[in-house]
Amino acid sequence: MVRISYLAVQLNKYKNQNVAVFGLGKTGLSAINALIKSGARVYAWDDHEEQIANAKMMYKKCNFIHPKEYNWHEISALVLSPGVPTEPHWIVKLARRFDCKIKSDIELFLEAKTTNQKVIGITGTNGKSTTTSLIGHILKSAGKKVAIGGNLGVPVLDLERDAEIYVIEFSSFQLELMNEINVDISALLNITPDHIDRHGSMENYIAAKLKLINGSEVAVIGCDNEITADIFNKFTGNKIPISVTYSPMSFQRVTLESRKEKPLPTTQMTEGGARDLISLAGNNLLDYSEQITGIDRNYLDTSVSYLDDKRGTGIQKISLKLENHSLSVSDVKINLISNAENIAAAYAVCKVLGVDSNTIINGIKSFSGLRHRNELLGKIRNVFFVNDSKATNAKSSEKAILSYENINWIVGGRSKKGGIESLSKHFTRVRKAFLIGESTEAFANVMENKVNYVKCCNLEDAFRLAFEEALNSAEEVTILLSPACASFDQWKNFEERGEAFCRMFENLRIKSFLENEVSPEWIKRYKKELVGDDKEMDAEAHDQELGENKDIEDIVEFFLERKKIVALYEFLTNGEKLVQAGMAMVNMVLVKGVHPNDIILDTNSLGGGIAAEVLRRFEKQGIYLTLIHSNSYSSLKDATNNFPHGIGNFFMRWLPAKFLNFWFSRCGLEFNSREIIENTKCPVLIVGRKGDTVIPQEAQLVGKLPDSSTSERFRWNIALEHDPRNTECKNKNIHADHKEHLVYHEDNGSIKKYEEKENKFIEEAREYLIDYEFNKNFDLEKYRKSGFFGKLTEIELKPINERYMQV
Repeated sequence: MVRISYLAVQLNKYKNQNVAVFGLGKTGLSAINALIKSGARVYAWDDHEEQIANAKMMYKKCNFIHPKEYNWHEISALVLSPGVPTEPHWIVKLARRFDCKIKSDIELFLEAKTTNQKVIGITGTNGKSTTTSLIGHILKSAGKKVAIGGNLGVPVLDLERDAEIYVIEFSSFQLELMNEINVDISALLNITPDHIDRHGSMENYIAAKLKLINGSEVAVIGCDNEITADIFNKFTGNKIPISVTYSPMSFQRVTLESRKEKPLPTTQMTEGGARDLISLAGNNLLDYSEQITGIDRNYLDTSVSYLDDKRGTGIQKISLKLENHSLSVSDVKINLISNAENIAAAYAVCKVLGVDSNTIINGIKSFSGLRHRNELLGKIRNVFFVNDSKATNAKSSEKAILSYENINWIVGGRSKKGGIESLSKHFTRVRKAFLIGESTEAFANVMENKVNYVKCCNLEDAFRLAFEEALNSAEEVTILLSPACASFDQWKNFEERGEAFCRMFENLRIKSFLENEVSPEWIKRYKKELVGDDKEMDAEAHDQELGENKDIEDIVEFFLERKKIVALYEFLTNGEKLVQAGMAMVNMVLVKGVHPNDIILDTNSLGGGIAAEVLRRFEKQGIYLTLIHSNSYSSLKDATNNFPHGIGNFFMRWLPAKFLNFWFSRCGLEFNSREIIENTKCPVLIVGRKGDTVIPQEAQLVGKLPDSSTSERFRWNIALEHDPRNTECKNKNIHADHKEHLVYHEDNGSIKKYEEKENKFIEEAREYLIDYEFNKNFDLEKYRKSGFFGKLTEIELKPINERYMQV
């Protein structure tokens, strides 16, 4: 893999110096890249030969020599990857023997940033990735040039160097390596036992986390956690408390007698009313509001940092209040209960940065969250499926458990210190537990006589049994994968574990659709076609050979696994990726020096919806392109209602529109070309073809929007047909690559070739853009510095045949 770094950080301090890098994962490789570009002489090594071999292919100017052969007296610093433990690794001992400074990549980054660039650091045991991403999302919504990375996603040395604000997630592994930290704002969310095997003790783990707030100008500190509440009270720097618990006891524990001169703000709770818990600089910052209808108030344990949802027992509404704004569960895309602490921290940080409240609230509402974090996948019959694979400890799983009731809980893996004993008080929410992984026996002992459980060993069995059990319930059930354990006993990482769970859900969702929405006659018809084509035997003989009827299972397998439909599956499951790819292609043309006035998006069929969305997104950036919406569907509804067309004869015969509607909506591939074209200022040519057997006339956009040429709109409509004078072309399903056979009738009845009309449109569209100065302010250098450009350069595109990009 070739690394492409956009505007890499310049580490001028190390020019002409010798620097060693140990650990050649993505962090180590980013350090090599930045150091070489800064003129340093780099020496690199790893404990694994394959990592060294990979790095050698990427960096020819780097010296790959075993550290025992270095002249350590000439090494300025050792950059250690966070995955390498400081104790008792041999490289650390070797460096210390020569008094060589050991640094992390983030420390190099902080040395290189300018004084005008702000750095926001986020840490904590749980929630730091979501909080980091949410802050970055809000700041981008506010128009800031933001870079997000660190322990989350992109290594800091690969971030663009001209960002205004850097939002960085700090892990305890990274903090452990750091000697000096200087950030503008830090956020410490919570601390519970984790990674004790790495740090040696809880005290060492806490000490690593404390480095971040001790090196910040302002610290935002969560006060619902016993450890961080104590840290808040002892911290003498500039600090802002956040709290999302509704237990007065947990809130009051933060206010020590010794700090009466500067107590944390509290307000009184009135009978049947709402209570504000936290304020920021004298203004109400955050509270939970509970509207209570005559029931006893049962507060959570004092260390819990989120709200228990008791709407079914008398509390009619739960909302998160942020100053004068109130967020309900339906207002946000992420789980409000489990993300309350993350939202509170993000709000506080963005307020300190001067972002107005409305922008913050809108950013929170539009934030989609991260994969594998309390991620609601969907519902099948009476069963909800939630992927919380990121929950690698009990405290993280606690948030998910408190978000739902009547849970079939899939739990287990490689257990952390303390296991799940702390979750016993929430077992009443668990309908049944399905135990997997190394921790099976230990967790069974904890659950004995407290909750029903079954030992499943692996995720696949747990998923199947949990669903079968849930279907027998008259109530709604939530199947929750929240392992409270590391994944390394059976998986590479929590992402792989979560993706496996997601695939099982997708498989089940299609199977359920076929079982409940498609008639047995259609099932047999599908099966005969599929099995007959694929196994060269008829369906009944195939079933007899297996000894059981596997109609639906074989169809699901075909849809998800057969090579026949890989292209269709990729298309249907990656709607947003297709839009991103289209934007990246336009970006490639722009950076080659082609002016927006000269860029034409020419598409047909389902691609028309993708192209229209690309047009819309560039228009939002003030970049106006030209669109030829050629024989395309007017909307997703038209596409699916008139499917199966356009992808192949097999799907035309065997997939009903109902299935495609279901599939498209699941994949998020939703477009409305008509709405975009109706409102765009960009020049658009709408082309449709009479008598086309690929896309029916009623599904095309042509004729539905009239021609319109004004200072704010340039739109043409052309209805085409096969040239009746041409007898050479026998194929009536003519697409764009046979334009020479297409004609249109002018008002006077004469027949004109389409190619001539298209060329005239392109010429006049360009004049329209120039005359009305739509792209007058386009500046390539400014565009290159924009965050919009930065995002598009990160999209990987396979080599594109030049004939498809007629520049």
